[in-house]
Amino acid sequence: MVNDRETQDAPAQVFLKYRIAKSEKLGRYMIAEKDLVAGEVILRESPVSVGPTAFFEGSLCFNCHKPIVQPELKRYNCTKCKVAPLCQPACEVLHKLRLVPDDSETSELMQRICGILDVNSFELRSSGESELEGHLLRGLYTKAALMAHNCRGNTHLTVDERDELAIYASVDIKKGATIYFNYTGSLLGSAKRRENLREGKYFECECTLCRDPFELKSNLSSLVCPRCRQGYVGIQNPLTSNPYGLKTKWQCERCKSLLSGKMIKTTLNLTRSLIENTENFDTKALESLLTKLLLTVHTNHYLALDLKEKLLVNYRKEMSAINPRKKILERILNLHREGLAVLDIVEPGISRQKGIRLYEMHLATALIAKKNYAAREISPLELSLQLKEAQDLLRKALSNLLLEPTGTPEGRLAKLALQQMKLLRENMTDANALATPGQKPKTQTMKH
Repeated sequence: MVNDRETQDAPAQVFLKYRIAKSEKLGRYMIAEKDLVAGEVILRESPVSVGPTAFFEGSLCFNCHKPIVQPELKRYNCTKCKVAPLCQPACEVLHKLRLVPDDSETSELMQRICGILDVNSFELRSSGESELEGHLLRGLYTKAALMAHNCRGNTHLTVDERDELAIYASVDIKKGATIYFNYTGSLLGSAKRRENLREGKYFECECTLCRDPFELKSNLSSLVCPRCRQGYVGIQNPLTSNPYGLKTKWQCERCKSLLSGKMIKTTLNLTRSLIENTENFDTKALESLLTKLLLTVHTNHYLALDLKEKLLVNYRKEMSAINPRKKILERILNLHREGLAVLDIVEPGISRQKGIRLYEMHLATALIAKKNYAAREISPLELSLQLKEAQDLLRKALSNLLLEPTGTPEGRLAKLALQQMKLLRENMTDANALATPGQKPKTQTMKH
């Protein structure tokens, strides 16, 4: 696993669609051996090993020697033997079992091995067919681990029920270009992404998204300027390792006022505290809080996006109601549009998150169209046109979901989307049959 700054040296190994190259800065990494189109498979690979996250982080139960799947706690019940042993690093357990010598040199080697496993493993979801159901797993894939990092990756990864990993081009990739994967969360601010990579993957990211104070206009870290109230504040030196230090400067793009990183941190801590202290199920309180927060942070700020996702969790229940409220359906659409605009920047091309959002947007659009027609607010022809908008959204959703393995939640959603596509066509045919020949819409169609 390597960072994204390129200095290509002599290639080491060539495959059909990619080449493993070497450089002093990147070590070994992948480059495209041919022009790749979005959706094209680059490689498929079975794992060398799959296990609970705690195995790769070095946490084992001392009582039964099984991996513990809650490494963030100091004491907890082992899921295997049901006792509460003290969490111990894997190397200590191996010493106790006398499988390795008990000396500092061996301990250092074991810690290094655990670190290498941690850095090069990929997070997986359990298939639901084992005792690890519901737990986060990690798999080790020797070829896939050679992909370089970029916070705007050009690949899309899927894992099937056999833990086979497939790497697809998420966008068109030119021959000779580096093949990238994003090893951290795409909807985090640059400071948080770089912190995660620094602490979990042991390198500093310097990609184009991280180098831009306003993250290529995604504004994931932007705050409203407290001085002019018109512009947004971004960090002056995005690549600093101390973004919230007293001497670190953040500047308003409009009035050029300077703020200290410490002030930004205080603002974010207060914002985070307000979100954490608001009940997730209290939709009215969440909406009120969002209105207040948008006076302080950009609507695309990662904390605002987190709050919007909490709202969407509550609003999704409306779509399955017998008589969903139009106002709520429209709110769902607006929230998804805002999230989709950010994803178009940070996850260009094929994106699992975009596919899910587009599917829900199609569903809300279709429900609104049918409610409008039932209330006699639109004609049959206008109903057909609005259903066509829902169909266009569903088609885009499918383009992002069809690569998903059938056994995954997203794969099942893709199957459902295909069924919905057929139903939409039938509804549009019925609406067109009801329309009077030559009839024109009385109102403008909805735009998305």
